[in-house]
Amino acid sequence: MCYGAKINQIAAQGMDQAEIDQCLTVLKRMSENLAEAFSEQ
Repeated sequence: MCYGAKINQIAAQGMDQAEIDQCLTVLKRMSENLAEAFSEQ
């Protein structure tokens, strides 16, 4: 197992898939907002 997968497995302990999906959605939107803001400069 690669380190990234093991780290993600540990970090996600106690979370159900809906919580993980919600987190990923929020992080993606934040990333898009930052990309858009920096592209406007």
